[in-house]
Amino acid sequence: IARLELEPQPKTLFIVGSYQIGKERAVRAIAEVTNSSTYVEHRRWRVLQLADWGDERLPSGKPLWSIDKEGCQVWMNALGGLGHDTLQHFLKSTKGKFEAVVAFRPTGWAWAPKKMAAEGSDGCRVWAENDGATRIYGVPYSEHSSYDELQALADMLRPKKIVPTVNSETQAGKERMISPFLGVVDLRADKERMDHYIFGGEGSSGSASSSAAAAAETIDVLAMSAGG
Repeated sequence: IARLELEPQPKTLFIVGSYQIGKERAVRAIAEVTNSSTYVEHRRWRVLQLADWGDERLPSGKPLWSIDKEGCQVWMNALGGLGHDTLQHFLKSTKGKFEAVVAFRPTGWAWAPKKMAAEGSDGCRVWAENDGATRIYGVPYSEHSSYDELQALADMLRPKKIVPTVNSETQAGKERMISPFLGVVDLRADKERMDHYIFGGEGSSGSASSSAAAAAETIDVLAMSAGG
């Protein structure tokens, strides 16, 4: 898409929406097409350094990241701040250096199975305003972990609590999202869970054997109750 946008207007500024971290691979692809470093704010720059990505370079040898907009044809911006008014403001701020601005919203929510399976990237819908000077593409791109990766992470960390942030507007929705992970979550600190009362709560210093014994006694009691 970036290559096609450059053909009619080489003086195009590209902006990639993202959260505080993520979308770096998408940005790199656009930076390689334009052979331009990518402008990032100081906060993201610090994150990139902590992740050992700060020294990445393009095939031409240029640094992939920059905290100076000068000379950068690619910028990163908050994913939620990519409206046409904002893009028009960005375009005016370049004082004629760029004649158009193209923004990408890379998110899995942009996936349209039938259209994109048939047309590939040509199926990405473009929303153009300001006589075409500002253009926004919804690109089906996500770097989220797979289900198996999330399971492996939870199994390794054994968290005391998992907070779902998607499809969790109701309590039933929250329960549905975390239910696949209950087997690998340490629920002793959660007073809404039976584990808190069976295994002694968060402050319990009992051994695994005593916890197992407690569980066994509980099972026996339940069995007796059922038998009665």
